[in-house]
Amino acid sequence: MLEGLIDGFEKYDVDEELRRSLRNVEDHTIRVIERVEGLRVLLQIILTVNATLVGQRQNDEIQRLTESSLRQSEEV
Repeated sequence: MLEGLIDGFEKYDVDEELRRSLRNVEDHTIRVIERVEGLRVLLQIILTVNATLVGQRQNDEIQRLTESSLRQSEEV
């Protein structure tokens, strides 16, 4: 949307102060988008690590139950 406004500067003879303000808004918008993308990537990494840890905990529990079952079978 900002690109469309900036493209229309010459066509509509927009005041230089307004041009600077809109470019400033565009710069801030780009920074926010980059930061959000960085946070999105970080969140994906966090979720992957969490899923890995949950899976590892489940595997450990299954292994413990299997060992317990084997011991019980040997006792019987």
